[in-house]
Amino acid sequence: MKCLANFATACVYELKAKAVALKATEQPVDTGTAAGKAFLDMLGVFAEFETNLRRERQLEGISAAKARGVYKGRKPKIDAGEVRRLRHDEKLGPARSPAGSASAGPASIACSANRPPARRGSPMPIKPELRWFYPIDWPQISRQVRFERAGGHCQTCGRPHRATVRCLPDGRWYDAAASTWRNGRGRPARWPDLEEATRIRHTRVVLAAAHLDHNPANNRPRNLRGLCQRCHLIHDRPHHLARRRITYLLRRTLGDLFLGPYPV
Repeated sequence: MKCLANFATACVYELKAKAVALKATEQPVDTGTAAGKAFLDMLGVFAEFETNLRRERQLEGISAAKARGVYKGRKPKIDAGEVRRLRHDEKLGPARSPAGSASAGPASIACSANRPPARRGSPMPIKPELRWFYPIDWPQISRQVRFERAGGHCQTCGRPHRATVRCLPDGRWYDAAASTWRNGRGRPARWPDLEEATRIRHTRVVLAAAHLDHNPANNRPRNLRGLCQRCHLIHDRPHHLARRRITYLLRRTLGDLFLGPYPV
């Protein structure tokens, strides 16, 4: 957000150098007036203030994770196994090390060569621009919500984690452990008839820790729930629709700002 504010400020100065004023149609932003320019500057100040608060929360999370012994540092830039293979098998020195391609320095290469092989896991499906909002010990929090509190089952429909289940388009799924069909709320449901049985498909269930208020910075226990991918998408549907509308408005705004108004 701070980069976006700096970009907007740079655009305003570039337009001012060309004797052009920026005037928004839906907000009180008019760089041709003192009040409008002050309002735009205040937006940049609050954007930087929010970024600093987010950085402070991250540092607090790192300190708490270090106290619990779960902080592991940043992700390595290069593969230690590949460095050892190049050093010992192909006899390549620092001049031909993979530092240039991996954007790592000689110190990182030397450190990776002496580091034991790390255990690899599947990365979390989190957008890069949202990772700053998550605490440093989010994997531990997510594991506690999904497996200790939810017991490895979706807290809405009851589907088990990493199980391949038969399901119908209306949300019903077959519970092999109980030999019955269940609805989208996890309650016993009627068995499908012959016509509905033709629409049965198989899906692999993956649990995720969902934020009920769609705020990844709010990690209170009552705001987290273990949901399968179907229940997660259903819960997030109103939020996704609102975000889609904002995205469309931003695209139109950028078009009006840099490409001129859209033809009627």
